[in-house]
Amino acid sequence: MEMPIKPFLVNMPIRVMTYDIDSAMHVSNIVYIRWLEDLRMKVLEENFPIENLVKQGISPVLSRTEIDYQKAIYLLDKPVGRMWMTDMGNLRFTLEAEILLGDEVAASARQEAFFFDVVNKRPVRIPGELVEKYQAYFIV
Repeated sequence: MEMPIKPFLVNMPIRVMTYDIDSAMHVSNIVYIRWLEDLRMKVLEENFPIENLVKQGISPVLSRTEIDYQKAIYLLDKPVGRMWMTDMGNLRFTLEAEILLGDEVAASARQEAFFFDVVNKRPVRIPGELVEKYQAYFIV
């Protein structure tokens, strides 16, 4: 069976902290959003470091998050997060993520984002270096 292409795939162990637990004794839904932020930053760090963005006067901006909670995570669990890019246009890009407990998906998510010129306060094209890296995944 052929593995699907997952450009910019990152994996990250996640440590569940006591402050992540809600009154139902499992990880609060909002914590998953923070984990997605951590994963998105890891995708950028490994493929287009934030320092490069700052030098260019641009910032990544999240415009949409969809998440499906499929299995509760508890304090002593050892989840692993993974995220990859599924689409890249001229201005917008899409990421997908999973929070796993072993082989089971505890949560799956989809995020849409773009880059923003911090001076002009307008969306800008995705940096060429990032586009080239993304397109390289599909060259046969």
